[in-house]
Amino acid sequence: MLITGEKTLELTNQDSMTFYLKDLRLDNLTGVAHVGFSGQNQSILFKFISGKIYDFEGRYVNSYKKNERMSISGAFNTTKYNYNINNKSICNVGQKNNFSIGHFYAKAENCKLNVDTTVYSDPISLSIDFQDKFTLGDTLTGKFQNLSTNADITISSTAVTGASTGQYEITSSPTSVNRSGAANIVVKNIGGKEGVLPLQLNIKTNAGNIYHNENLTAQQPVNYEISSFLSPQGENQGALISGTMNDTATGNYTYLLDVVSGDENISGRTSVSLEYYSGKVGTYNRVTGVSLSSSGNGYNNNYNGGWAWLKFSEGLGTDVRATGYMQIVSGHVKESRMEMLEPGIYFESVPTVEIVAPVTGTNAYSGTGVALVDAYEKTFTGVWDFKTGTLSSLHDYRTNNLTGAQAGVFYPANLGAAKYVNTGTVHAPIKEELDIKIINNKTRDKDYMLAKLTVSGGHPSVSDFFIDEVIITGGID
Repeated sequence: MLITGEKTLELTNQDSMTFYLKDLRLDNLTGVAHVGFSGQNQSILFKFISGKIYDFEGRYVNSYKKNERMSISGAFNTTKYNYNINNKSICNVGQKNNFSIGHFYAKAENCKLNVDTTVYSDPISLSIDFQDKFTLGDTLTGKFQNLSTNADITISSTAVTGASTGQYEITSSPTSVNRSGAANIVVKNIGGKEGVLPLQLNIKTNAGNIYHNENLTAQQPVNYEISSFLSPQGENQGALISGTMNDTATGNYTYLLDVVSGDENISGRTSVSLEYYSGKVGTYNRVTGVSLSSSGNGYNNNYNGGWAWLKFSEGLGTDVRATGYMQIVSGHVKESRMEMLEPGIYFESVPTVEIVAPVTGTNAYSGTGVALVDAYEKTFTGVWDFKTGTLSSLHDYRTNNLTGAQAGVFYPANLGAAKYVNTGTVHAPIKEELDIKIINNKTRDKDYMLAKLTVSGGHPSVSDFFIDEVIITGGID
């Protein structure tokens, strides 16, 4: 390998390894070269300067001539190292910091550096598994598991090879699989006949080439004509509006897959989700009182029956304005004698408050204070609950934390999940109704939140599923 400038090769981030740098030579004595290993912002480098070799502790350890062929070999573990130059032992027990080796690194300045590099580390255990059977034309997902606890795998390319060429194509492949991690390799069947179709892959990694060969069984696609029916059970199921605050509203739907033509004994697959669609989410505040900064001076004890108005600022949109009174005693307002008529609703804000009553006389001034609030977080999972199954046995998604990633509409990550979904469950076979219950829970504000119900269904061998969507509005009238 000829190097001019810098060269970096990825390794597996392991703590221990052996190395062999052979046919190492520089084309002049005026340039400077560095060769070695790095990781976690630390390095182990040999330096070649003006005919002298320095090791990574800065010691002058050997000399070299122009175009002289050299070799350096050695080994590292967590805290120790050893190395040889030209098969002669230079250091038997050196000390190094404990860090993982992630890269081979070389740099040549004003010279050409040649080096052939071989690195050995502990074997990496892994597994790659695809489904045993598939239908011709299917997309297949294989699980790539890195079973090593001390090595990270970087993947530069994944290719179909050998007898599988023309029968499969790569749809997606991971670029890395960290220690004890897993990722998916996705391939699509593009050719071949019913029966055994081998899947052969060549995966190029920082640990070398991985050749995977697995015999899969292909089946002819099964063609059926299927219809789907998503039906609301009752009127206004798309508008779950409560009449009063702290109330709930419930919507009910049924879903049915039916066979229009073909074998009526086939199985079906239905997936259901409910996800955030639009509406305000975040912090809502309700006023519980006022903390006085000053009780004022010169209030008329007889004004308004001895009560000063608490005038709160307006909120945003559908926010409700808070109102209240504070009693006047001996020319001052008293925090301990306060009455809130309406706590109000304020989204993502705390209102200001003005104490409204005339003041007169020497040194007269109005009292001041700040609003005290009770805050609560409005979230998708706090507002909506979702259940599916049969009416006698409904599966509660919120209780069982059956949530997934929601996409397409912004939802703050700090507010938790924005979608109910159970990807691991087959919900309803052909000709059996699926019951769906949607609950809009108690809230303390008057902002509607919209949720999207999505039901998809079909036969497992058919890639085109029926998709039914309903937008449901929830809130307080």
